[in-house]
Amino acid sequence: MNQTGLDREMRDAFHAFSRNDFRRAESIARHRIMQNDDDADARTLLGLLAARLGIDEDAERLLKEALERDPDHKTARLGLADCYWRQGEFARALESNAVLLAQNPEDFMVVQALGQMYAQSGDYDRAETLYADFTKRRPDNARGWLSYAHLLKTIGATDKAIVAYRRSISLSPTSGDAHWSLANLKTFRFSSDEIQAMANLIEAGKLHANDHIQICFALGKAYEDQQDYAKSFDFYQTGNALEKRRSNFDRDSFSAEIETFRTGFDTAFFQKRAGWGSQSRAPIFIVGMPRAGSTLLEQILSSHSTIEGTSELPYIPALIQKVMARDWKVPQRTIDAISTLNQSEVEALAEEYLERSSRHRKTDRLYFIDKLPNNWADIGFIRLLFPNARIIDARRNPMASGFSNFKQKFARGQGFSYNLKDLGRYYFEYVRLTEHFTRMFPHAILRVHHEDVVADLKCQVDRMLSFLDLPFEQACVEFWTNDRAVRTASSEQVRQPINTSGLDQWRNYAPWLSDLRIELGDVFDAYPDPPEFPPDQ
Repeated sequence: MNQTGLDREMRDAFHAFSRNDFRRAESIARHRIMQNDDDADARTLLGLLAARLGIDEDAERLLKEALERDPDHKTARLGLADCYWRQGEFARALESNAVLLAQNPEDFMVVQALGQMYAQSGDYDRAETLYADFTKRRPDNARGWLSYAHLLKTIGATDKAIVAYRRSISLSPTSGDAHWSLANLKTFRFSSDEIQAMANLIEAGKLHANDHIQICFALGKAYEDQQDYAKSFDFYQTGNALEKRRSNFDRDSFSAEIETFRTGFDTAFFQKRAGWGSQSRAPIFIVGMPRAGSTLLEQILSSHSTIEGTSELPYIPALIQKVMARDWKVPQRTIDAISTLNQSEVEALAEEYLERSSRHRKTDRLYFIDKLPNNWADIGFIRLLFPNARIIDARRNPMASGFSNFKQKFARGQGFSYNLKDLGRYYFEYVRLTEHFTRMFPHAILRVHHEDVVADLKCQVDRMLSFLDLPFEQACVEFWTNDRAVRTASSEQVRQPINTSGLDQWRNYAPWLSDLRIELGDVFDAYPDPPEFPPDQ
């Protein structure tokens, strides 16, 4: 929210909200409403808080109440449109933002909100038209060019995206987002002048924190391309260290939570709930570490005539958040909250997942892919909702996977990726938990190693299609001819035939990766097999 015009107390409340300090944000907002029932800002904040917690009915009510008190409250109206969107009321959401755009055609925040909805729904033509028209009217708006470039990258118009990113940089030379986005094209190479310009920005020491971090990652990629690995690692390390300061990821707490999943989602848990959930086999889940080849597998499988690729759908984590939000003021473990669900509630959640996912579907193909990698931690919940669903575990060499994450500046989340020890622990726990579920459900989970896909594509295509009970189609082997939009960091790589260039890049940095190697332990030594974990109790 644009905090211009807010008093100090409300700025503090919104700042608490941005830090996920929900209790403080709620306390301030409720106190304000008790003092003044017409406080639209306070009601807006409570509505955004309810939305963040997945309590959409309360969010909608509160945001409507805010608009009753202040019909021109832009943040409340944007929040209400987003609330409609999450509840599947897509027409109302788009109409609400379209009306807001008509009232504020030069307001980039409104343009971006509508553009993102178009893109998320797969209506890339309307999104492109929206951004193209805005940049024509406002050729001096750096953020407009940046959003336009992101969209062009997604639809595969790489050359146009590069031009748009460079235009954004020319208007805002300190933009870390634009510099990192160029580096994140993977196939792009900075000129020597561009590298020097970024280095000068770092040396001047006047960058905002986000810009500083992103330009460090961009320079890491630039020097990697020049094979100056020591200099490259210095910038990757600096960027990661700065981002780590803002992360609340704690590897010991994370390990403790994963252990509750391993012990809580046991055979008895599923036997007690046999027959629950949806019997649909429509969703195919691809899970694993980020940067482990999941986008490649999605591109391969979505080239099959019966499978539709979507994106990294947020709905499994969102539904878990909804379950947790039923009594969010009382701290509880995720496994305990899930365990309280009854059969009708589980089936309702499964149907809600299918309904929410449908907004991303553009065809009537039998199956669709949800490739949010971090869903590996939620396999137990997925199996509860969809006992017939198939899950593909996209696995990659732990050192290659770890370093690939370390050099990636993610747009959001992935707090584990900014420290080598955290990365090692995260990978270890990922392998341990997925092996737990693979032993329980051997016919529902297929492990696919990235190195095997690179070495023998047709063999792995055969394996995956056989696992999914589908016939072979040559289009899956010629996946790079698939012109679907791709929204992840691998968008450019999956539009080319497979090559081996990325398999051993981590070895160039081996002298600096000892923390990662030590934390991985037996997981690295045993790869490609999993280590011998103690039997589940």
